[in-house]
Amino acid sequence: GMVVTVLYRNDGTNANTSKNPFCDISGDEYYAAAAIWAYNVNVVTGTGYDDWGDPLFSPDRNITRQELATMFARYAAYKHVDTTQNTSSLDSFSDAGKVASWAEKEFKWTAGTGIITGKKNGNTTTLSPEDLATRAEFAKNSDKLSFENNRQLVHISHSSELYGLCIGGLTF
Repeated sequence: GMVVTVLYRNDGTNANTSKNPFCDISGDEYYAAAAIWAYNVNVVTGTGYDDWGDPLFSPDRNITRQELATMFARYAAYKHVDTTQNTSSLDSFSDAGKVASWAEKEFKWTAGTGIITGKKNGNTTTLSPEDLATRAEFAKNSDKLSFENNRQLVHISHSSELYGLCIGGLTF
C-alpha cells in the first residue's frame, strides 16, 4: 500500500473517480485511491485473483525487489520516460536467471539507470529479485528515481509518510 501511496502523492493526483478493480480494497483505506490510480496508470496490475476471479491488490503483502523495480519502471514510463533506453544486461549478476519474465524488462532498466543496484555477496553481485524489499532500499532507490523529462524534474519526495508509518507492502 505504501509504495503506491508515495508514488500517487508524488504525482500530485488528488482525486480518483475510477472504479475500484480490487476485491480486497473497500475504498476506506488510506491507500485505496492510490491503489486504484496505480492500477489505472499501469504502475500495478494486481497480485492475482481470488476464488471468484476478482483481482487482488494484497496491500499487506510484502513486496520483492523485482516488484519494486517493476513499479519504479512503470511509474517512469507513466511519466513519459523511455524505459527502453539505458538498459543493462543482467548477465553480470550471478542470479540473473531468477528474475521473473514479467519483471526482466523493468529490472534491466532500473539496473541500467542505477536506480536498483546489485547486492555484494562475497566476490559476486546478485540482484536478489525474490528478496523482500526493505524500507531502507525503498528510500535509497526511490531517491534515485529522479529524471528530467521535458525539462521537468520528477522526484520522489521523502516525507514523514515514508519514514513514520508501519505499512504493508514493505518490510519495516
